[in-house]
Amino acid sequence: MPSRPVKTAANTITEDEVHHPQPQRRIPPPAAQRSILSMGFGNKTSNEPVISSSRPALPASRPAPTHARPVGSAVQELTARNFDSVTAGKFALVDFYAPYCKYCVELEPIWKQLGESFAFASDRLVIAKVDVDAHKTFLSRYDIQGYPTIMFFDGTDPTPQQYQYSRDLEPLTDFLEEQTGIRVADGAHLPKPSAVPPPINFASKPSMSQVRATIKAKAAPAAPPTSGCLLCRDFKGPDGVAAQYPRQSLPRSHDQTDYLADVLCGPFSSATDKARAIFTWLHHNIAYDTVAFFGKKVKSAEPQDTINSGLAVCAGYAGLYSAIALKAGLECRVVGGHGKGYGHTALKPGESPPPRDPTGHAWNAVRIDGGEWKLVDPCWGAGNVGDEKYNKHFSPCEFTMSNEDFGLKHFPQDSGNFFRADGRIPTWEEYILGPSREEPLQLFSNLDDHGLSARSFSPPQKRIRVHSKEIIRFQFSKICEHWDHERNGQGKPYCFILKIHGVDGRKEDFVALEKNEFWWWGDVKARDLGAPGQVVSLYAVTTVNGRDMRGMTRREYLGMKGKPGSMGFAGVASWELV
Repeated sequence: MPSRPVKTAANTITEDEVHHPQPQRRIPPPAAQRSILSMGFGNKTSNEPVISSSRPALPASRPAPTHARPVGSAVQELTARNFDSVTAGKFALVDFYAPYCKYCVELEPIWKQLGESFAFASDRLVIAKVDVDAHKTFLSRYDIQGYPTIMFFDGTDPTPQQYQYSRDLEPLTDFLEEQTGIRVADGAHLPKPSAVPPPINFASKPSMSQVRATIKAKAAPAAPPTSGCLLCRDFKGPDGVAAQYPRQSLPRSHDQTDYLADVLCGPFSSATDKARAIFTWLHHNIAYDTVAFFGKKVKSAEPQDTINSGLAVCAGYAGLYSAIALKAGLECRVVGGHGKGYGHTALKPGESPPPRDPTGHAWNAVRIDGGEWKLVDPCWGAGNVGDEKYNKHFSPCEFTMSNEDFGLKHFPQDSGNFFRADGRIPTWEEYILGPSREEPLQLFSNLDDHGLSARSFSPPQKRIRVHSKEIIRFQFSKICEHWDHERNGQGKPYCFILKIHGVDGRKEDFVALEKNEFWWWGDVKARDLGAPGQVVSLYAVTTVNGRDMRGMTRREYLGMKGKPGSMGFAGVASWELV
């Protein structure tokens, strides 16, 4: 993990910095006194203060056909390593596919036939395909938004043309003939390659030492197909499948969990992707039953009843998740216990923990890739409750966070259901008090939207004392060190600012945070934060004069600060001053 930034001896923003900016501190030396692993987080709430289509010019004259058909595969399987060398200087039509996509599977025989039709011209035209699930760099390189994506390369322009017509053989053939000038008819008279291989030249038989060397060279293990980090793993595949089967469109049957297990999990070989598809489907299709919950009329419901009504409380979510997972062949269980969700009140300073009572909530444990038991909360992942109303808001962190982080807000009845990597069983008192042993800061429900780690926030406690000479470090980080905001998230990050109130609360100001490739931070004198009773808020600057401001830098914000115009903000976190 990158080093944490060092505290400065003064406020983060001064007039000197506006006129004489310092170079960005990419890896500042450590300075905070508290381990990042000890930082807790509070309850989230829902209250938040093209690719060019121009065609390249056709060749001046149609190239003459070659005089023999090559022997070998008519469709080349490309990778990140050989893509540029194979397509350089040639026409190329490339199918960017995902193995779990049914439309990609349907295209495969047509693509093979297309390759065979143009195989005679393989010295000038490449028919190829790329598994973008295994080679994800192509997703951002060519802005691939769906599967299959077909692109044409003319051999000279690095910007390809996206094919946007029917995926049948005839229109694909017509497109290639128009773009390249190569006609299928040119190769019709050429003999097909013989099915009989040439005789073996035994004089070229390798020695045993050559054989051993070849075996050793090929024994290197292949790179894993997907990221081992769930936080930055690409879940576009299972999330996309989950969106294709709305509850109202399911075929009528006595038990629709069989059908859901098949359509949600069937396209994937990975247990992790199967588990994620079910998790995301529940977000799209099941709403929290606020009428039953607040009317104290909650009743147990079978999974099929939950599908029929589209309503559930936590036990209903967990029960349906488990039912679909088991039908799909996953190992899964419902876990009952206590959750620090709606209605939970943190302890006041000096207050003792209540008696042990791990009840009132339910979630799931499911076995994912590698045989790991993963804790997930499909209820909290689907949305949240505020003012007795349900807010549908996808929270993927309830699937991706580590079991250790999950345990900060979940305490199971059965101590065997913590599933911590270190095997430790936290105590009830430890769980209630939390890592900071104080009421945690207020975090809003949009952290996932910003790609931020809840555990990285500092100060981790809700209350900040202002009558001191201390310099307060505000800081937080990306979800993980691998996270790329554009590849994994919703786009470049926003500029983050702190709203403070000045000495004795007499001068409101906005402090723009500094950042490097991993951290955001700002140092403010405690007395400059404001007066007791006021609130320090962290905002993302989302718009300026109605224009989205993803990617705006701190320097750009400072240049706009105080000038006429309107800015839009999204609340991220807040602290109370005492």
